[in-house]
Amino acid sequence: MALYNSDQEKIKTIIEKKQLTFYIVRIMMNQYQSNTSPYHKKYRKSYNNEHLKEFYIYTKEPLTKEKLQEFEDREKRLQWVDEKLKGLGWFDVSVFKLYYKEKFSLNSMSRATKINRSTLGKSIRFIKNFLKNERTK
Repeated sequence: MALYNSDQEKIKTIIEKKQLTFYIVRIMMNQYQSNTSPYHKKYRKSYNNEHLKEFYIYTKEPLTKEKLQEFEDREKRLQWVDEKLKGLGWFDVSVFKLYYKEKFSLNSMSRATKINRSTLGKSIRFIKNFLKNERTK
């Protein structure tokens, strides 16, 4: 809408200079960052908490009390996992974080890192067993 409402002579000049892509991206960024834009009023204003904004932006699901509770429970589990992983080997912790938090599969991690799939699997199993033992204490 901002592009359509712009001065047509200005738009023609931008097109001639081959800067239209930059101009459109700049408008989009301004709309996203502005606290008075239609985007802000529709999507960002009602969610003050950064996590809730991220949740809504990525899922496009309405936030219900159940979803909020799920989200808070997941955050608590992630904090507990982070606390328990302190002091363990960096390799095992890094592999587990990629697997659990970033939701990478063993195959995708193996392809990206060139580390054998079984090595990655052993590392993930080690951390899972460690966390199970910590939970039962």
